[in-house]
Amino acid sequence: MRGVLYGKIYGWLPPLELIRESLSRQWADLGECTMADMPNGFYMIRCSYEQMLEEVLIEGPWSVNGMSIHLIKWRPNFQLAFEELSTATIWILLHNLPSEYWDMEALEIVASNFGTMKKADQTTLITNRGKFARVCIELDLSQPLKRGGWVRSTRGDKFVTVEYEKLPIFCFKCGIIGHYLQACTTELNAHCQGTREAKQQDTKINGETNMDSQPSV
Repeated sequence: MRGVLYGKIYGWLPPLELIRESLSRQWADLGECTMADMPNGFYMIRCSYEQMLEEVLIEGPWSVNGMSIHLIKWRPNFQLAFEELSTATIWILLHNLPSEYWDMEALEIVASNFGTMKKADQTTLITNRGKFARVCIELDLSQPLKRGGWVRSTRGDKFVTVEYEKLPIFCFKCGIIGHYLQACTTELNAHCQGTREAKQQDTKINGETNMDSQPSV
């Protein structure tokens, strides 16, 4: 379907009318759109023309009521009831960035520590701000969030810290987006894995013992 996007908000879902009003206001200069709520927390957004869809994707990411809405193009066989977002497009701020890294090629290298860089904001491109660089990245939601990364500088190695803008719900324990600390199963999964390995090892040892105890013919 041409001109169709699917959107999803991580966290508390605002009323549909609020989402419609917010996005219509933000996209007023790009064109008109209609929106309907769908299964599994998704929204179907139909843009008035294909060019509007492309501009919405390029100009984003967007937020509703302070929460990021993640947009993906419609594709054949898209099953909303079973679909899970694997990536999110967000803005990050890179602090303590050495001066030699303030160009697009170098920024892309630094940003690759956290995701796939999509663009940098205009203020960063013209180096009109020295406190931090602001870049847009595509984040892998299956990977833990990072606090920063090391870069080499003429004055020695520097640790560049990262700040995530309008981050979806995430766990402070495992760093994975999509659940809060209270719902984290990291320790439970580790315990289950350890139990399974212990049982397998015990079975192996018992098997060897039984074989050794059999009388020879």
